[in-house]
Amino acid sequence: MFFRKFRARKPNPTPPEPAAKTLVPGLSPEKGLELRKELRQHFAGHGAAIHFEGTSGVITHPTKGRIRVNFENLVRALAGNENPYSVSRHAEAFVQAIMTEDGTDTMRDPEIYAGLRLKLTATAGLSESEKDIIDSATIAPFARDIAITLVLDTEHTIQTVALGRAEDFDDIPSLQRAAGANLRSELQHAAVEVVHHPGTENAPGAHFWSFESDSFYLGSAAIYLEDFLRQRAPGLDQSNGVIFAVPNRHLLLAREVSTGTDLLEGLHRLAMVAARFALERAHPISPSLHLTYAGGLETISEIDQQARELKIMPNPHLTHQLGLSDESGDL
Repeated sequence: MFFRKFRARKPNPTPPEPAAKTLVPGLSPEKGLELRKELRQHFAGHGAAIHFEGTSGVITHPTKGRIRVNFENLVRALAGNENPYSVSRHAEAFVQAIMTEDGTDTMRDPEIYAGLRLKLTATAGLSESEKDIIDSATIAPFARDIAITLVLDTEHTIQTVALGRAEDFDDIPSLQRAAGANLRSELQHAAVEVVHHPGTENAPGAHFWSFESDSFYLGSAAIYLEDFLRQRAPGLDQSNGVIFAVPNRHLLLAREVSTGTDLLEGLHRLAMVAARFALERAHPISPSLHLTYAGGLETISEIDQQARELKIMPNPHLTHQLGLSDESGDL
């Protein structure tokens, strides 16, 4: 998983010669490139654009909205197939199956309810078309750069569902309750790697917890953060609040709100790790730190693009816990 790679990384003063880039895990570079080309062409034929992410991708379509597709089965079918026409034929059939699906129009009521999920989605750095799709599916804002959206999870796709379209099926509060219950169940049964990372010799307070999973919804656990932490990390003290980050869909970081130097060191380390995993890894959600305390939620860090620096902006509660004056400013 990502965090194991991060912990194991060591400086290499003499890097090896770069190998041919693997565009699609499980396929040769040449076949991976051909598959991407064929998929892009066939989706374009249906008026859709695709952004690739390993063995999955995000389709943007004017009427169907935003759809996440998984083509692991397609990759497996092509891996040992030496037919020179196999990639084109398989790609065409795959795209045809995805784009001719009518979604909720052909699904039975129980299937729709079972497939609904709440999902945290980035709201920053989007194109105009992406922003329109996310806005149409937003249940509520979650943080400064994150929204809670409604999605439909099927066998091959995760489709962002516009609320206007969803209302044709049922009222939004009912759909939201179903989607929330399904997300809770998803998180409860997900295989999650939980690690408590200790501080360092020079910064003993720089400790935090990481929660990592192959589930597409691990980052969305922040919607139910208190319950999730109580189940997965009962040793994390939530009494004075929790500082957390959701760098990408597979990773959640958290630590308790302590005091003084311990808290200061923890804030700095957590902010740097969150920013790194959001900016350098696939499927980003947010590089920011957030504080949940007494029923409220605030974003307390940001990346200043012009100054190219990370800023931590403590609110009054954190300022008090740090033992600073109200005029102390950014950390």
